[in-house]
Amino acid sequence: MGRIPSRFEAPGAAARGRRAFATLVVLGAALPSSSVLLPSVEWELLGGAGTSRGDVTALARRESDGRLAAGDGSGVRAGRPGAPFERVLHRGPVRDLRFADDGGLWVATGRGLYRSDASFRRVESVSLAPGAEARDVRRLAAIPGAVAAATAGGAFVRIGEGPWERVGRGVPSGPAGALALRRQGSDLELWVGVADALYRVSLAAAPGARAERVPLAFGASVGAAVDIAFDLPGAEAVVLFSSGVALLRAGATEWEALRPVLPPGALASRIGFGLGRFWLATDRGLLEGPGLEGPWRRARAPVGTAAVSALVGGAREVHVASRDGLRTGRVAATVRRAARAASEFPDDPGIHVVHMAALAYLRLQPARLDAMRRGVRERGWLPVVGLRLATGRDEARTTERDDAVVSGNRYSLVDRDHDRGRDVELSLTFAWDLGDVAYHPEQIDVSREAREVIELRDDVLDEVTQLYFERRRVLEELSRADPGTDAVRLRLRAAELAAGIDGWTGGWFSRNAAPVVH
Repeated sequence: MGRIPSRFEAPGAAARGRRAFATLVVLGAALPSSSVLLPSVEWELLGGAGTSRGDVTALARRESDGRLAAGDGSGVRAGRPGAPFERVLHRGPVRDLRFADDGGLWVATGRGLYRSDASFRRVESVSLAPGAEARDVRRLAAIPGAVAAATAGGAFVRIGEGPWERVGRGVPSGPAGALALRRQGSDLELWVGVADALYRVSLAAAPGARAERVPLAFGASVGAAVDIAFDLPGAEAVVLFSSGVALLRAGATEWEALRPVLPPGALASRIGFGLGRFWLATDRGLLEGPGLEGPWRRARAPVGTAAVSALVGGAREVHVASRDGLRTGRVAATVRRAARAASEFPDDPGIHVVHMAALAYLRLQPARLDAMRRGVRERGWLPVVGLRLATGRDEARTTERDDAVVSGNRYSLVDRDHDRGRDVELSLTFAWDLGDVAYHPEQIDVSREAREVIELRDDVLDEVTQLYFERRRVLEELSRADPGTDAVRLRLRAAELAAGIDGWTGGWFSRNAAPVVH
């Protein structure tokens, strides 16, 4: 496997030094991230929200215009941060909120599902199915063109402007919990938790398609899923339980079971990403960490010690509903000033997160090699199957002659016999070479492939690291440049470097990096 060329390649010792540094980064990614320092986040009460302390039960944020909706025991208030919020629905208690494609709002309550228009002036009640159980709506999921609802009577989905339909044959009857929607090419998938199991339904054919149970990594039951996320960096899917996390890394085929260290007696309820870090909401406070593997630590007071009921993450701010009230978290101003002076931009994802995104997009995570090694180890237990089919055919002809004299007359007698036969034999054999269990010859090929993958990973991280810190140097120059030709040139150079990182991360970096403003 050839080496990836780099525009920033330096000959001799400098290039070897950078390769050694990238190798240390790869090795460090496999170790606990206790040495990762995240910029401090300050939490401020969201002015104008008009909600009492501890009564917010659900949050939703619309990225296009920054509007925020907060649900409580009496209904929903909505508005933009910094401006007074307006009461838009007098129905409660609110359990979940999602913005619709047109800017309206879907509201899940214990007394039914409601839908408002973009102005919040007109609100209508939505009937999912007859019966009180279908009106007991617990969770919502929405993506462009589809919305789903989990109720005490099962899960329902609406595609486009079509009718609401019950989801999935094969899903046990009973209350549905956490659910999420995503598009996979031309397919539309719904994941929904029922009791202590998780089910995946392909909606490409029809909402009534048979559901498939998702095999998670936990050997013992960890209860019902409380949150499902498809948009976290480096992960294809994350399923959160009250005391554990099931992680399917991007490009991987097997789930990993993570056991985050939570505060004593804490139960997790939501997971998210924002401000370059991961967030975990529990009933004992908000936790933050550089990666899903941790280490998790309490956020700054007061949200770090107060029960958190809702969480919405973003690139520049995070909104949290806690017992202490509705608060907005931003990187501390003192940290931002010191970071800008040192060419640090905390609103951008950290280099370790960019590394994980690049490895996930290129499918160079250690899980791929682990699966190959495990397959070779287990191959010795697989038999060599033999199938043998044999056919046989035989044929015999006999002729006997005799003479007989009867009443003076002589007769000639002829006796002929013709026998045919056909045999079919089918045999199935199984043979094991138990020596392959102790040492399989293909382990050498796996070791050779592992060396090539590590070398390729080294080159990828080398390239990404150079692009990342070159962009930071350009942004630092841009922060001191006078408006004019130099500023335009530096902005173009920063955009060029960001495009280079996008090439290694599949466009992930631009979606998560802070905009360049000067």
